[in-house]
Amino acid sequence: MENAKKEERRAAFRDPVQILVDVILPDGNTVTMRARDLSRTGTFLEKMEASDPMPTAGSKIHLTIKWPIETAAPAVQVTADVMRETEEGVGVQFEF
Repeated sequence: MENAKKEERRAAFRDPVQILVDVILPDGNTVTMRARDLSRTGTFLEKMEASDPMPTAGSKIHLTIKWPIETAAPAVQVTADVMRETEEGVGVQFEF
């Protein structure tokens, strides 16, 4: 039931993925995170290591999404707003 409520609040369905994303944090530092789901409007980014720094809810970050090499698609750069944070990572909404 709780997952259904989360899906109702989202603007688009999220597909499960495992994609590496370079994240430029508000302080200018870069950390690599893993997108675990992806939609046309946002993603959830997981920390790779427990000690990795994480952006906070309300901050703006810059992402470089690195598609798997077999897709031959170039990396995509996008700005995103951090909407929520958990111990595992952050949920972000892409800016268009």
